[in-house]
Amino acid sequence: MASSAYSDFDVIAQEERVRDEIAASSELVSDPLPTSVLLDEYKENKDAFRDKLKDVTSKYDSFRRVRGDGNCFYRAFGFALLQQILHRGTEEQARKLYQQAVASKALLVAQGYTEYTIEDFYDSYVEVIALATGFPKPPAAYDYSTGIPVPVQQDANSEPPKQLPWPLTAQERALRESNLLAIFRDDPVASAVVYYLRLLTAGHFKTNAEFFQGFIEDGLTVSEFCAREVEVMARECEQVHIVALSAALDVPVRVVYTDSSDSTSQATEINFQEEGTAAPTVSLLYRPGHYDILYAR
Repeated sequence: MASSAYSDFDVIAQEERVRDEIAASSELVSDPLPTSVLLDEYKENKDAFRDKLKDVTSKYDSFRRVRGDGNCFYRAFGFALLQQILHRGTEEQARKLYQQAVASKALLVAQGYTEYTIEDFYDSYVEVIALATGFPKPPAAYDYSTGIPVPVQQDANSEPPKQLPWPLTAQERALRESNLLAIFRDDPVASAVVYYLRLLTAGHFKTNAEFFQGFIEDGLTVSEFCAREVEVMARECEQVHIVALSAALDVPVRVVYTDSSDSTSQATEINFQEEGTAAPTVSLLYRPGHYDILYAR
């Protein structure tokens, strides 16, 4: 008699069907949805996978769908990070994330990336970070390679960027979140931010090559791994990528894993960079082959 239990392959196939429907009819990042929607999607599942989704709904109130195009982890991480900073971040966290962003291009150039090839991606990334942290976009008259504004010319007329009073007002936060969502739904701009997050991930791999070499298979060097698995759009993310990006930005990430294994009826939560200080914790839902954004109750 055929088994009624779903395997992870069945879940992935169902996920792909759902994602194809979403890609054809919805945004790159959706509006918040109740997590109970997930139970409706998998109502035919009678195995541990659905039990784990029930566990998720008991702890997390809502989620945002993120298009499953191979970039879902970076897209989900990026938008969730900016939301967390905007609504829950401290003034110190916002300043640290901003300074880190403006200094990042110099760090990537030091790793061998050509400045003119990453400039546009860098500009898009700094723009969204500035929007979430209450800073203006850095003026060209200042050098931000160290994260601290230094005049390029002694007679520079423009003032170094100043952060708006923190925390931002509720009205200001709502406006900025709306603008951020519009950016993450604009494919060319959103893709530029996603690609820069990939570069930051690769840069951390290369800076810490000795540490990461032991996690890389197939006899690849760290640089070869980055060229094949990180610096290419639409390449899916593994746990080692999360380790690298969360450490690169010093951002704590919680991933809630659901699968069809019957070892437990509860979703497994794994925390990355638990002591991260640059932002409040970013929470993501993992279903086989895909990441979405989670919001706790």
